[in-house]
Amino acid sequence: MDDSGKKEPAKRKPKAGGWGIRPSDDRRNGAVSLDQVGMKLMRPLLGKRGLGEGDIAFHWESIVGGSMLARESAPERIVFPKGSRTGGVLHLRVPNGALAAQLVHLKPQIMQRINGYYGYPAIADVRIHQRPLPPRPKRPGDPPPLAEEDRRALDVKLKDIDNPKLKTALSGLGEAMTRRGKAGKR
Repeated sequence: MDDSGKKEPAKRKPKAGGWGIRPSDDRRNGAVSLDQVGMKLMRPLLGKRGLGEGDIAFHWESIVGGSMLARESAPERIVFPKGSRTGGVLHLRVPNGALAAQLVHLKPQIMQRINGYYGYPAIADVRIHQRPLPPRPKRPGDPPPLAEEDRRALDVKLKDIDNPKLKTALSGLGEAMTRRGKAGKR
């Protein structure tokens, strides 16, 4: 306040980098990863399901490892005690009873991995529910082998190459291009 009793306008303080160019993390219109945008869009929806952090749903495979557990289970919600963000109960969905029985024995490891991911004891218990899993997008599998005539034609083109590493790389590229060309003709 000044002598007349009026409040002075608040002054903006410069950030750590000064008044100059702000780091990209601080910019409003800078490049942003798709993961961050997806999290901003999904957080309200996941919050309604008890997954307010949302990270656990997006990163489930990396949290529990890229194993059968990640493919055959899905987090449904986390229920925390009132007024606390620690000691929550993770509700996990599995498709069959055999896997549910197996997961009962893996509860300590699941809790350890999730708490290690968050960096604090967020989960104190895991409840397992036997329900069908939501559909997941299919990942492309191994491509089918080339037809014998295409393989022979590719081998003829690569017969003069002496370097085995180069020949292997060019063979893989040739296979991919041949498959792409055949897919485009369908």
